[in-house]
Amino acid sequence: MTHVRASVVLLTYNQEAFVQEALQSLLDQDVDDLEIVVSDDASKDGTWRVVTEMAAHYKGPKRLLLHQNTTNIGLTANYEAAFALTTGDVVFSAAGDDVSTPDRCSSCVALWLSNDRVPDFIATDAYDMALDGEVLGVKCMDELKGLTLEQWAVKRPYQFGASHMLTRRLLALNPLAPNLPAEDQCFVVRAVLMGGGLRLNAPKVYHRRSGMSGKVREQSFKEKIANMRKGASRGLLELAQMQRDAACLGQAARFESLTQVQADLYRYISAQLDKPGLVKSWGLLCNAKSLRFSKKLRFFLYVNLSWWFSMLFQLKVALNG
Repeated sequence: MTHVRASVVLLTYNQEAFVQEALQSLLDQDVDDLEIVVSDDASKDGTWRVVTEMAAHYKGPKRLLLHQNTTNIGLTANYEAAFALTTGDVVFSAAGDDVSTPDRCSSCVALWLSNDRVPDFIATDAYDMALDGEVLGVKCMDELKGLTLEQWAVKRPYQFGASHMLTRRLLALNPLAPNLPAEDQCFVVRAVLMGGGLRLNAPKVYHRRSGMSGKVREQSFKEKIANMRKGASRGLLELAQMQRDAACLGQAARFESLTQVQADLYRYISAQLDKPGLVKSWGLLCNAKSLRFSKKLRFFLYVNLSWWFSMLFQLKVALNG
């Protein structure tokens, strides 16, 4: 950690049962020169009380900064608020229900230094942890070394933010939109266009599953449509952020050309799910020249034969019940 200023951003929201273990794992990091910024997004439970009590009793060498939003502003905006309080050359991400191994920070910084501080993104593997703390296995991140934008556009690498270390230059490139649903892949794209990324192929985070990780209830057709609509909207917001980031790096045209079909698909899905009527729906299908016919036909049928698909879904639920 010599001559490297490192910060950790711990984002919390309604995680009273887990936040003590999460914060303690950061206070127990095997390096003393570490800045820990806890940013709570207006929790409604006792999360903030646990955090403030731990801070009041902490007597160690690490720098602990606490921040609480007056209202709930969402994950991405909370991340931006926390980042604004950091001073590190590198910034780690941590969630209020996850646990970091004692050597997480030192291992990532050592890898960064061994690569001459060039990579802008380092991701570790993670332990797959149940809600009750039982370790279920290991989640292996996809390799990032040498990843090109063209490869990313074909298949996005598996990543999640709770295992990331990012450089300050990557985070400071461009503000994240407050309504951005997730920042993980946006940061991957930034890294690909900047100094690249690396995977540390050892688990350094215990990544806790949510309470919904058990048996998933069968969706109704109405719920499926709502989720598809939400997914398309989120996808467009994400691509818009990436486009702005690429523009900051002089790569706007390249990024747009590689993601145009995906953007067209998101817009097509949104337009079809607005139920424009049979004639306009057929026009949307005919005019979506960049999309495969089988894919655009599927959404056309979802909208215009919704009664039939709804019956199929009800039958499926009954058979699986």
